[in-house]
Amino acid sequence: MDVQTGITQASPYLPQGMPTPPTFRKVNPADQPILYIALTSPTLPLYTLDEYAETTIAQRISMINGVAQVSVFGAQKYAVHAQLDPHLLAAKQIGIDEVENAIEKWNVNLPPGRCSARTTPTPCWPPDSS
Repeated sequence: MDVQTGITQASPYLPQGMPTPPTFRKVNPADQPILYIALTSPTLPLYTLDEYAETTIAQRISMINGVAQVSVFGAQKYAVHAQLDPHLLAAKQIGIDEVENAIEKWNVNLPPGRCSARTTPTPCWPPDSS
């Protein structure tokens, strides 16, 4: 069985929320990069530059005939940060778990993290990741 067939057969068993399906590409590990591109911006946050590099530049370069692999390094992914006031939550009868659930439903990418009141950090894990 070749690798691509194995990936196709395993696809039904992969998590539903994957942003991109797994792919396979044959490359020679002895090949050296022939081009490096650096992105900087005085106004854009790093996660925006990373998104642009991943979704626009890398994809377009990878479509050029003869390009075996395109890698993006130095990534800074966007992460949701929520600062909660435990006294205000208690006054409104809202639990940290309710805030966590609301963020999980709103956010497509659910990396492990932690929710913390001002004094007590609480681990927050997406479903099926522990």
